[in-house]
Amino acid sequence: MTRWDLATQLSYKLGITKEEADNYLIAFMNAIKKGLDEDGKVVMQGFGSFRMKEYDSRMGKRPNSSEPIYIPKRTKAVFSPGKELREIVNHAEVESAIPASEYSQSSVFAAGI
Repeated sequence: MTRWDLATQLSYKLGITKEEADNYLIAFMNAIKKGLDEDGKVVMQGFGSFRMKEYDSRMGKRPNSSEPIYIPKRTKAVFSPGKELREIVNHAEVESAIPASEYSQSSVFAAGI
């Protein structure tokens, strides 16, 4: 799903234009970036949390030649899903294992997706 797909869903659910919805998504992403920059973490109850994680430098191998390479120390943003999101995802995995003919499409949207 792309940002534009999310904007389309938001515009439909909120009754606003896709451009307005996209602007809200951009503002949301900028707020997450700012929170990570200032506090190193952003927590959204029921959804999950973003945090900054430092990775030490290490030696690795180039995939095509197995030549050793140096991988420098770096910091990455990581996401940890919250309990509610994990339950939705796990429920969706169970449903995806069931043939489509055995459940209605409305059950897929029961979680509000």
